[in-house]
Amino acid sequence: MRITRGLIGLAAATLIAGQALAAPACYHSGEAEASLAVRFMTELMVMNDACQQTAYDGFIQRNFKALAAYHREALEHYRRSGDRHADDTLDAEVTKIANDAALGVASAPIATFCASKAAYFATANTLTGPELRTYLANLMVAHADEYPRCDDRRSVSR
Repeated sequence: MRITRGLIGLAAATLIAGQALAAPACYHSGEAEASLAVRFMTELMVMNDACQQTAYDGFIQRNFKALAAYHREALEHYRRSGDRHADDTLDAEVTKIANDAALGVASAPIATFCASKAAYFATANTLTGPELRTYLANLMVAHADEYPRCDDRRSVSR
């Protein structure tokens, strides 16, 4: 009987957690760019550490204000759906991105993987201000199917 209650409780918790992780079905202006900025920053952190690079620290220092604004915009994406734990949901998303990036790192010998990312690190070393916005805009084009747009005309400035 206790096992059954435990399984029912676990199933309910899983369902609730799944609902909390469900993002709104569409992205308002700026939210897709913010999500991609969070994704890029997280993937860069993982790859930077694995390849013993210095690109991540410089990227964060150069783009701190913009990254903070992107973080707030990503939180707004979850809050808009009624998520009362948007911080936790975003943390879970970042953890998933980091885990996926770590699996990518582990998919090849580290020297081979890192050599294949030389241009990526070189790009990260140049991104600041307008270059970062342009880079993210290009990513949005490449990932448009992952970020369906809401019919929203508001503008978000950074």
